[in-house]
Amino acid sequence: MVEKTALLGRGSEPYHEEIYLNIQNGQVNTLGSSAGNSAIAFCSYDTSFLDEIESESDDGVEAVINVADFLSYFEFASDGKLAELRFKGDSADDLATSMEIESELLSTFMLPVSDSVREKIPLGVAERFQEGEKWEGDHVFYSNSGAEPATEINTTAESIRRIVEAAEYHDKEFYPITVSDGALQMNVGVNDGRNRVEGTLASEDVSGADVDNNYLHGFPELFDSMSGGVTLRTAPGAPMSVIKVRGGMVLRHVLAPVK
Repeated sequence: MVEKTALLGRGSEPYHEEIYLNIQNGQVNTLGSSAGNSAIAFCSYDTSFLDEIESESDDGVEAVINVADFLSYFEFASDGKLAELRFKGDSADDLATSMEIESELLSTFMLPVSDSVREKIPLGVAERFQEGEKWEGDHVFYSNSGAEPATEINTTAESIRRIVEAAEYHDKEFYPITVSDGALQMNVGVNDGRNRVEGTLASEDVSGADVDNNYLHGFPELFDSMSGGVTLRTAPGAPMSVIKVRGGMVLRHVLAPVK
């Protein structure tokens, strides 16, 4: 859960260094952001993914965890086995103040609770994911103006990683997402008049307007952390949401375009 939200797919360091958790009504919602909110994660997990979720408070539990600290203490306690996580704090506090991880051993560590930590959490992003009218499902990311994304791409993380590999091989600064004639296109270096890679990438379905957007922050880390089918939604010059729904979890990520 923590690794999926923090984007730990590329190397040993998490892309999102801190993540926020809200535990309520049998569900854990997590938020992470980096690069001035240019890359945001909003993910949800229920008991189909986690064995059990409980809260003693009707209002739920909120916490912010340092991902590197959490992963270290989790490894100390569990040695790769199942573990129970407990968040501790006073009912008057906005955030949990400490965390226990119990498995073969018991680890306890303090959590960040300052006002500045909470102010950095992009809580408003959750409200912008709503039930769609144009696109099916309730994980559609609406723009600031309230518009739905114009383009939907159902493909695989493996197809998008080919864009990452081609862009990095050619020392490109950005990662292009190009839709043309109803297909997801590889379009790396095509406008340079020099070395390039181009063609059609495998996708299950592509609908909506043509787009030719570039992304940077969090793009390779996101797709290195995912596998299998993903849904991309965007519009010309707009942020791109990346959605994966599977077995008790909903992974929602938003990447800002390069202007």
